[in-house]
Amino acid sequence: MMHNRRVVLIVVAVTVILLAVVLFFGGMLFNRSRGGFGTGSMMGGGMMGSGSMMGGSTTSNGPAISNDQLQQLVKQGEVGATINKAANTVIYTGTNVNLVALASPHGVPNMTWEIDGLVNPTITIPAGAMVNVTLVNPDWGYMHGFEVTTTPPPYSQMPMMSVNNDFMLPPLPQRTTQSLGTAQYYSRTGSMSLSTGTYYYLCPVPGHAQQGMFGVLKIL
Repeated sequence: MMHNRRVVLIVVAVTVILLAVVLFFGGMLFNRSRGGFGTGSMMGGGMMGSGSMMGGSTTSNGPAISNDQLQQLVKQGEVGATINKAANTVIYTGTNVNLVALASPHGVPNMTWEIDGLVNPTITIPAGAMVNVTLVNPDWGYMHGFEVTTTPPPYSQMPMMSVNNDFMLPPLPQRTTQSLGTAQYYSRTGSMSLSTGTYYYLCPVPGHAQQGMFGVLKIL
């Protein structure tokens, strides 16, 4: 019994520490090179500023975005994309791709991604393309981040400790108010260019990918 309690306490302590680290480095983009690179910025907090990140990149804070601005971002992401609802796939073309990832928005199952109107779609991007990723968190009650990895599912409770990290946009807080009529949304942007292969996009917050918040990303 004592052993089980110690295990539970250790797991809770590790979770708290990891979340504290994520919050501390909330303005940073962590990226380990696997044939790709990334830069990131954050919109949120209502105060302008800038700071240093690993790799010499910088971040900046700005106001949260409105629902109208969110819809504009979604439309930008659909440009140059072939969206197949039946197959649940999105195929992008061109050398510059805008990927807009909505974290658990209302109207879709909880702990899922919505990209170009699809839930956890399989995404295909041309090799060599520069991918401009925008993470938006319209969810209420949960933080969400965006990570790309070569590590396939299933994922553990603590994916940050068990997956390869090829690209990451650190977690964002929930929308500003519970009411959708007055809510604004925090977003974060970054760029990546990955080598040919099969990747997976997921939410790195503990338990989210384990509950199904992931999808397939192919670079062809």
